[in-house]
Amino acid sequence: QAYIALLEGSPDQEQQDKGQLELKLLNSASQVRDHAKETGDWTDNHTEAIMAIGNALIAELDWEEDHVHQYLKEVVESIEGLEYGTEN
Repeated sequence: QAYIALLEGSPDQEQQDKGQLELKLLNSASQVRDHAKETGDWTDNHTEAIMAIGNALIAELDWEEDHVHQYLKEVVESIEGLEYGTEN
């Protein structure tokens, strides 16, 4: 039985994996922002990366869409002169 549980993964391990994924995604959003700052330009590639991160937070980690937008808005708007917009 213990062997089967190890193969299936424990709920604690699943939570730990989700926590690690969440940290990686949040860190990635900061890296996208930092890259835009370093290059002095926000491009479509930055937008696509931020959108992919947001989609992963929703799909993989069950974040509420409003919370995703709130977080990503803070990240993007930490660059002076940039505004975060959502497509409706």
